[in-house]
Amino acid sequence: MTSVRPGVVPLPEGSGAVPSVVPQPEGSGAVPSAASAHTPALLVIDMQNTLVAMAYRAAGTVAAIARLQERARAAGAPVVLVQQGDEELEPGTEGWRIVPELAPAPGETVVPKAAPDSFLDTELDAVLRARGGTEVVVTGFATEICVESTARQALSRGYDVVLVADGHTTSVRPGPGPYAAPEASVAHHNEIYRNLRYPGRQVRVLPAAEVDFGGGAPAAAGWPGTAGWPGTAGPRGRAESYCSRSTTSPTAPGRRCPSRRASPPRRARRTRTGSSSSAPRRLGTRRAGCTGLPRRRRRW
Repeated sequence: MTSVRPGVVPLPEGSGAVPSVVPQPEGSGAVPSAASAHTPALLVIDMQNTLVAMAYRAAGTVAAIARLQERARAAGAPVVLVQQGDEELEPGTEGWRIVPELAPAPGETVVPKAAPDSFLDTELDAVLRARGGTEVVVTGFATEICVESTARQALSRGYDVVLVADGHTTSVRPGPGPYAAPEASVAHHNEIYRNLRYPGRQVRVLPAAEVDFGGGAPAAAGWPGTAGWPGTAGPRGRAESYCSRSTTSPTAPGRRCPSRRASPPRRARRTRTGSSSSAPRRLGTRRAGCTGLPRRRRRW
């Protein structure tokens, strides 16, 4: 009889998954140290038969994640799968099982969950820390729900995040309605994460082919995860913002850094005597901390 911590559901027999429960280490609430070795961990979220059957671009997404699994295993990086279980995905049923192409290898962990946030009431955080993970490479289903919720929570818990641009997907829509088209939703979330900033974290969006499990950062200089990103040394040997220089995204050629915008033109202003002054009126823009999108600074 395997004992598990309260709130963790043991995996039924024949699930194709390897149950693995890692004890919660002491001080697990601490943010991973920047001085510790960089260890990316591949996270595969809810790639189960029922969900993949309704997914947009299902075959391409499964193939991209399968290649990531092969490379992560070859590099010795942790591979962790997350499996949703609820009234629609009843544990032990065929629809609940992980698709065969992405089945866990012997010794790999499958974390059961019951909410969009893969960290909520699960052992995921303990599993990642026990394996020394400092960066989470996020893939899976569905983009706007479990993928998004898990990626944000990983950042809040101190992990760096790589969102795999072609490694997450959402459901095919039955017709016109209030939801964005699946291709638009995937593209929207990729763009949000390209512009998302968390203090002390690296947030990157990379195609599967550019994800590096060897501990290096495959992005070009001046982009997230390289020299010029906050907290990393720039060309002058000092930390600087990646927006402090003219920068182009390697994953979106020609895209300028979203916070580098031309200064507003100088405008003459009236003085109390009625004469004009050529002094600039500083309106400018700044990035909103929660969205990464620009907003105008007010002057009262």
